[in-house]
Parts: sequence; structure tokens; C-alpha cells
Amino acid sequence: MRRRKKRCPWCKQMFIPHPRSGDRQVSCGDGKCKHQQKLFSHKRWKQKNRYDYLKGLQDWRENHRGYWKQYRLGHPTYFNNNRAQSNLRKSISGFSLQKRIDILQLTEKQMKFWNFPKFAKENRSIAPLLYTRDCFTISQRSFE
Repeated sequence: MRRRKKRCPWCKQMFIPHPRSGDRQVSCGDGKCKHQQKLFSHKRWKQKNRYDYLKGLQDWRENHRGYWKQYRLGHPTYFNNNRAQSNLRKSISGFSLQKRIDILQLTEKQMKFWNFPKFAKENRSIAPLLYTRDCFTISQRSFE
């Protein structure tokens, strides 16, 4: 049985759909086209379900005005820890994954909240830790 070719709506190239997806496949396998298709389908879904999607959220916000402000005032340690973790994540976002993991190993307090998989908690070598300790002290000074 010969499969029918389709035209990708994003790059206009002809492609043969994957046999398992059949007629449901709309875009070719290119990453940019898949991304465009995802954005398009998400936008279409939100337009179709707009009322139901937003209604529950708006109702809850109206019935619980000032909830998050009161929560932050009532839980200052949680609020301060969360702010420090966010600043740490922002400061190390340019590093590679292994360097970020090594930096976070130095700060055990943050590791409790992030729940990394076991393999990510094990030390690979001491050299990255020495490098990241220097980077962490630099980034820690920028928080103050």
C-alpha cells in the first residue's frame, strides 16, 4: 500500500506521514515546523475552550483575593528561601547542566526542595566542584 504525500503548512515541503500517525500528522518532521504546529494547535484549543479554561481560575481568584500576599507574609522563611533559590537558578542558568548540578550540590539546603534524581546527586569528580565553588561565591556576593 502506497502512502500519500502531504504538504507541510509551515515550510511548504512535501513529506510522507509516519505510518503510525496516519492522516493525523499535519507537519513534517522538522523541529521548527513541529514547534509552529504545536503553537497553532494550542492557540486553537485555547480559543475553543476559552470560557471553561479561564472561568475556574477567575472564580478562584475572585473568591480568594489577596491569598498569595497573605501567604507570603505568613510564611517568611518559605518566601525568603524561594527567593534565594530563584536568584541562584537565574545566576547559574548560563552554565552547563553538570556545572549547575555541582553548584547545587554545594548548597544542600536547595537540594532538598528540587528533588533531583539520584544519579544527579552523585559526585563525578572533585575538579568541577572546586570550579563551581568559586563561581558560587561570586554569584552569592551578587545577591547581597
